[in-house]
Amino acid sequence: MNNVAELLRLLNNLVRLGTVHEVDTATARARIKSGAILTGWLPWLSARAGTTRDWDPPTAGEQVLLLSPGGDLSQAIVLTGIYSEASPPPATDPSVWKREFPDGTTVTYDHAEKALAIATVDRIEIQAGGDITIEAAGNLVLKGNRVELNP
Repeated sequence: MNNVAELLRLLNNLVRLGTVHEVDTATARARIKSGAILTGWLPWLSARAGTTRDWDPPTAGEQVLLLSPGGDLSQAIVLTGIYSEASPPPATDPSVWKREFPDGTTVTYDHAEKALAIATVDRIEIQAGGDITIEAAGNLVLKGNRVELNP
């Protein structure tokens, strides 16, 4: 490996910016476009992938970072979640954690206000194999067109 051009190519490929071109959710792999390069199918980093697992696949057009051991893009790992003009952050308040979904549903926790808000465009379902307890130190308000208790 005394070829300087090859060495420079490998160094340039160690860390690259790119955008998600295509996603295969069945295999948890994505193809990334970085400049003129379109990668093969690469795994993306998840918050957890052991006995506790997360599922949050990247989306086409999302800006990502490729980490390529030894500069080999065929062995790269995709690090998702880089904000861009096309995908700005859903909040800018440092005390807010917010998840925003494509249909407009949001889950927001403001730790300064100690408030959790879930706003959905359709419905929320809660299922439990055992008991469900709702407890409030203050008032409990149920509003709806119809409220059923023990139907």
